[in-house]
Amino acid sequence: MGIFNYFKRWAKEPKLYEITKELCYFSRRYKKLITIPEGFKCDGASGVPNIGNGWKYHDWLYYKGTFDDSTRCSFHQANIILGDVLKDEGHRWRSKIWYLGTTLFARGAWKQKRTQEMLRDNRGL
Repeated sequence: MGIFNYFKRWAKEPKLYEITKELCYFSRRYKKLITIPEGFKCDGASGVPNIGNGWKYHDWLYYKGTFDDSTRCSFHQANIILGDVLKDEGHRWRSKIWYLGTTLFARGAWKQKRTQEMLRDNRGL
């Protein structure tokens, strides 16, 4: 697949995924619990295959902006947790690559985490 096909595919309308069962992850690094409620809709990993559950927690933290105890989750913490989840699931190298990719290229998504579209899709969560 050529580089232009990659960008063309990436630019298409994102597919939404719905969480069908509540998910929980305890970050040993930050000593924080992250719970994704059933019914949360997210767009998954942008432009790459969805591997493991890291992208679900990452999307939730971008959307919510806080941990379960209502303390603020920063842009960098959300990216690090993505890597931590992938590493815990046995995707050691991917965890490093995805952390780097989100840190370099996802700042705009973080700033727009509360877009009208996301609020509409996740009303009541």
